Amino acid sequence: MKSILSMKTYDNAFLKRNIQKHLWTNIVGCNNILALSSPQYVPEYIKCLPIHKNLYLVNFAPESKVINANSLIGLFDILLYRNQIPTFIDADFCRTIHSCGDDLVYIYNKCKRLNRDITISFTFSVRKVGLSSTINWLRDNFPEINVELNKIPFNQESWKPSQYAYIYGDCIHYRESGDQMFTGIIKLKKQ
Repeated sequence: MKSILSMKTYDNAFLKRNIQKHLWTNIVGCNNILALSSPQYVPEYIKCLPIHKNLYLVNFAPESKVINANSLIGLFDILLYRNQIPTFIDADFCRTIHSCGDDLVYIYNKCKRLNRDITISFTFSVRKVGLSSTINWLRDNFPEINVELNKIPFNQESWKPSQYAYIYGDCIHYRESGDQMFTGIIKLKKQ
């Protein structure tokens, strides 16, 4: 068992933060951001987020019922009910499309019906599912997504031997430590 100090966490996940900054650099006009994040990493996480007015954080394992909720969909629906529509959603599931794909499809479909400019960022693990299956599932469910077949190396300084990252259009496949992840953005435009 790894000690807590040696485990990869958001505050020492430099590659993940650089990938988020890369994907989120040109996103503007975020009134409300809805995101998954653990409370202890909020200061580092906020540095990566686009400029925004309101930030609503969700945690799958809430430490405080006042600060956190345990469902991204639950808080998403509450915000819609209150007419506080998120303009940027970070669905950083870090789980597979089999365990959390339905959540992303649900959020995406509701956002489409809103007919607004909304950016959805996502992160899935490709463990047990595979990269090709993850890419095909994304293409089948989200026509706005640009997932290129040709990968381009992601420019990162000071790589560790176990790290890598490749750009696939609007998505990046990477391994910082342990799991392989696939992260990207879906841009919905008002019709």
